[in-house]
Amino acid sequence: MKIKFWGTRGSIAKPGKATIKYGGNTPALEVTSDEGNKLFIDAGTGIHQPGNEIISTGKPEELNLLITHSHWDHIQGLPFFKPLYSENFKINIYVSRNESFNPEDIINMQFTSQFFPVNKDVLKANIKIIQLNEKMKFDIGEFTIETIAAHHSENTLGFKISNNNKYFVYLTDNEIYYETEEPTLHSIKSKNTDLIEFAKDADLLVHDCMFDFKDYVNKIGWGHSNNFSSVIFGAAANVKKIILFHFNPDYSDERLDEICENTKNFVKDKALDINFELSVEEKTYEI
Repeated sequence: MKIKFWGTRGSIAKPGKATIKYGGNTPALEVTSDEGNKLFIDAGTGIHQPGNEIISTGKPEELNLLITHSHWDHIQGLPFFKPLYSENFKINIYVSRNESFNPEDIINMQFTSQFFPVNKDVLKANIKIIQLNEKMKFDIGEFTIETIAAHHSENTLGFKISNNNKYFVYLTDNEIYYETEEPTLHSIKSKNTDLIEFAKDADLLVHDCMFDFKDYVNKIGWGHSNNFSSVIFGAAANVKKIILFHFNPDYSDERLDEICENTKNFVKDKALDINFELSVEEKTYEI
């Protein structure tokens, strides 16, 4: 299974010379099975480029897109995903129900005059919208997908995706809870038991790292994690590798390099058994 990052940034896209190394697009991932089939996760601005590539090749003709939640940075690329405008494609969009809107409303609102210059009548693809809930398990081709409620706004989901006995867990927009001033293994284990069990022994974990530890102090309860709590969580779940993801749009490449170095020192000082990297746009991991 291959996992490719097309967008690594949280909140808003941040293109420019200060974000060349790690990327400026908002979340979008492409997952390719050992058999060659594809699955997309989230539809931030990063989904624009793979959409262009799909149009140029005409493959795959059936697309499956999982959306964690309907905050704009995770759906703002949808109107610019070109396969939606072509009758050559069937597109299945999996999205959780919002307390005020059903999944169809959430998608359709992106194509209203208040937000976009053309309405959904211009969409020519065969589009099917499927409602997701937490604690679901279902198959898409050779992929098996499981869902869990993330520690974020209501109905935000995390995904576990398996293919040929390999497991990939995606937990963006997720706040790792802890009671102490500085996160500890004991506190994180006691406050996040469901998520730790969900991610346990994953070959790859992609996890929210919106904030540096120092910045997080003023953002507790915002539904995002920091670099220290994320690597402790990865160690608690015994994952083989954790990829830190969904970076603050105010963080330059230089700042992210500093965060990476600080995290390395933290892992060493706390003797954590964890392998981590920072997500990089257009980088692919194989598990």
